[in-house]
Amino acid sequence: MTYLKAQSTIKLKIAMKDIKQSNSMIEAANRCLKHYHLFPLGISTYKELEILLPKIIYEYNFVRYRHSLNFRSPNEAFCGVDIGIDQINIQFDKARKTRYLTNSQFSCNKHCT
Repeated sequence: MTYLKAQSTIKLKIAMKDIKQSNSMIEAANRCLKHYHLFPLGISTYKELEILLPKIIYEYNFVRYRHSLNFRSPNEAFCGVDIGIDQINIQFDKARKTRYLTNSQFSCNKHCT
């Protein structure tokens, strides 16, 4: 181990400071792919991914809303769709109710309201 430390030439480089490009956007998309689809759906083969990829791409671009896009999907943001605050509140209320229903299926033996 001491030999490896002595021979190490790994240097930390910071995107947009030490190098002129950044791959943070693709890393974010990769993280979403893994944590919202690959892991939860148990996709473990290329064939499974190939079958599900069109659905995953559709969901990523048209279904999932992003806080960073003012609670719009990427497609809505690209097309310039303006969602008013009333619509956002309706979406939050719907999401809250969906979370409540989903979470109520898994009891932790506590009595939350």
